[in-house]
Amino acid sequence: MASNIASPADVERALAGMDFPADKEDLLRHARETGASADILDTLEGLPDGTYRSPADISKAMGNLA
Repeated sequence: MASNIASPADVERALAGMDFPADKEDLLRHARETGASADILDTLEGLPDGTYRSPADISKAMGNLA
């Protein structure tokens, strides 16, 4: 579980240019390549495994992290 949850807006900015659908590992890879902060990476690590079809899917999943 993420210790410091990033805001959905920060996560969305870190994933700008991401091709969807994408799985959790794709999200993490893209975020690392774009230099995302530790909070964003922690938040993405806390997401459930699965396929995300849009940034909205990610935001919805983040709602369960708090």
